[in-house]
Amino acid sequence: MRVIAIAQARSGSSRFPNKVLERLGEKTILDWVIRAMDASRCIHGMALAVPAGDIDLVDIGSKHEMTVVEGSEDDVLARYISAAEIMEADAIVRLTADCPLLDPTLIDNAVEIFAGDPCDYLFVEGYPRGVGDIEILSRSALESAGSKATIREDREHVITYISNNPKLYSVRILRAPPGLCRPGYRLCVDEAEDLEAIRALYLAMGSPSTPADVRLIIETLDKHPEIRAINEHVSQRS
Repeated sequence: MRVIAIAQARSGSSRFPNKVLERLGEKTILDWVIRAMDASRCIHGMALAVPAGDIDLVDIGSKHEMTVVEGSEDDVLARYISAAEIMEADAIVRLTADCPLLDPTLIDNAVEIFAGDPCDYLFVEGYPRGVGDIEILSRSALESAGSKATIREDREHVITYISNNPKLYSVRILRAPPGLCRPGYRLCVDEAEDLEAIRALYLAMGSPSTPADVRLIIETLDKHPEIRAINEHVSQRS
């Protein structure tokens, strides 16, 4: 099974424009996401799916020698399908570029489970948001959704058509183990307070130079409620 990781990114976020170009330590948020992808031992290739003409993001992808797929800003689903075709993927790990603390070990755990018992769509929940909420889908399910999805919402979000039509697809949901289950901890960047919290956490962990470790993240956040409080009011868009 050829597994490809595809990260979707755009500069034009309505809540926090250019957020993926903000810095965490010496690297951009997008750089950290790509480093987590590259650190995975179960991923056979990486692609970056961006809106056409988003030059800054294209440049970062090219710097990392990734496959960069440009397409409609409003049709993320089509960008994923193009990337899967170009990369000859059998399965796709879907990642968003606003999660600089992704743990590559959790990506590998999910891929191994998916490969051992394939389904149309696998989702991991319960880890701190932005660290281990991994999504994997088969290429056949991705292309099926692309052929059937017609409304804008289903084209803007890769998984929406599949999740809204559970009778058409086999779906598997995994849960983080109890000791690592912290769904209330928020470590994705949607607003400025999210980045403030992640930067504070990064410093509290000693400014690591390698991709995140979920155990260290949870241990640090458990000890520092003041960091968790920085962005606990920020709501997650569905």
